[in-house]
Amino acid sequence: AGTDIPLFLPCLLFQERLVERVPQLRHLHMRYCKHLTDQGVQTLASGLCNLYTLDLSFCTKLTADSLFQLLNVRRDSLSELRLQNCRQLTIGMQFRDTGTRRGLEKVEGSDGRLLANAIRSHHPGHCLSVLDVRGCGSPDSIYRNILRVRSDQPGEQRKQPFWDTDPFVIALKGLAFEQRVPGFFSRQSRWSSVQHQLLEQMSSPSANSNRHT
Repeated sequence: AGTDIPLFLPCLLFQERLVERVPQLRHLHMRYCKHLTDQGVQTLASGLCNLYTLDLSFCTKLTADSLFQLLNVRRDSLSELRLQNCRQLTIGMQFRDTGTRRGLEKVEGSDGRLLANAIRSHHPGHCLSVLDVRGCGSPDSIYRNILRVRSDQPGEQRKQPFWDTDPFVIALKGLAFEQRVPGFFSRQSRWSSVQHQLLEQMSSPSANSNRHT
């Protein structure tokens, strides 16, 4: 509020203005920003030092490279990252159509390994506690989520990505994440730099004097 940033600016220029005008921004939702690129994410990562929650769902041009940098640079502040239906990302075990008699072959999505490694490299100090990667898969639909037979209803199949033996799921479990629904992971909240700042502000003499006036 009060930043006077024109909404019709080109996407990257908008992000640069946002970082310039509101560097203390903590919560940012950019769902459906289909022109948002890796360069834009890198701009946000380097410029928003107090970024606490970031929603990039349905931003279809993003790759794991910029998200890896984001998770590294904002390891002390970022608590929640939502990437639902970012179609350039291939996360979790998938099937690929070979176009031959062999039919489908199993392929591990390498992007998930990259994201998990970014968190692991700063474990246990990384602040991330919510990661939403539901619907992340190849944009050309070559990859299809694994179908798993429901144990309670033999013979019936349902779309069930991110099963328990998936290397990505196992990696996140090793970092204390639990899978609440397929593709949505969370763990106990970590103490972040943003929370430290808020606590310091509340404990400052000026804040105490304002409460007593």
